[in-house]
Amino acid sequence: MRAARIDKENKAFRDSACEGAKILEELESGAIMILLKGPEDSAYAGNSYEVYVTRPENYPFSPPAVKFLSNIVHPNISPEGYVCLDILQSNWSPTLSLESIILSVQVLLTEPNLTEAFTSVPREGWLGYLIKENKKLTQATDQ
Repeated sequence: MRAARIDKENKAFRDSACEGAKILEELESGAIMILLKGPEDSAYAGNSYEVYVTRPENYPFSPPAVKFLSNIVHPNISPEGYVCLDILQSNWSPTLSLESIILSVQVLLTEPNLTEAFTSVPREGWLGYLIKENKKLTQATDQ
């Protein structure tokens, strides 16, 4: 069941219109390497990231792990690159697919969840604001 589900999801992902994401490599273990472009409306626009998705042996009944192999600073991504996202933890459902996971990661890059941050973030959300404004700050410094 696991292998058939993974094959089906990978094919659906390749055939989908998941903008800004493409499969780089599929491994026999069920893991997959994805190239993810930073969303245009985020501080990550213009950058590309390698994302590694591993699926456990009891997938789809347990969630995959999603890890950024490329360096990235984000309140919901650990220093080691692991993504903190509710659908990858307590809100996982076997009905979720690779495409829905990657779309959720893209949304997270645009809209950080400061209540589930890896780092201590004030409720005012200064870190999220800084990330969103990072592109503007960099452009102002370059001038």
